[in-house]
Amino acid sequence: GHLFRAGEKLIRPAQDCTDSYGCALNFYEVTAVAEERFEETLICKIKPEELQSDFDHSPQGIHTYNMTEEFEVIDLKGYETDLLLWIMRPVWFIWRRVRKVFGL
Repeated sequence: GHLFRAGEKLIRPAQDCTDSYGCALNFYEVTAVAEERFEETLICKIKPEELQSDFDHSPQGIHTYNMTEEFEVIDLKGYETDLLLWIMRPVWFIWRRVRKVFGL
């Protein structure tokens, strides 16, 4: 996500992929920016299971954080357990490839 200000602090959100893709979201305070110098300090780590969402189950990943004066957006990852989706996903993938190759 974009850097943002929280009071006097400059904050940089960053995806944490230490254990798995999107396993957490880290927030760093940027403490120094110069031509050949960049320093930051971790001030907060949020794991997806700590968030409430509209998913029927806990999110499995968290990717990014952004905000404006009007909106706040957190990108979460979840898995659908619907059997039909598991069957149809590869079919849709192959169909898109066939259409692209043959110009359908």
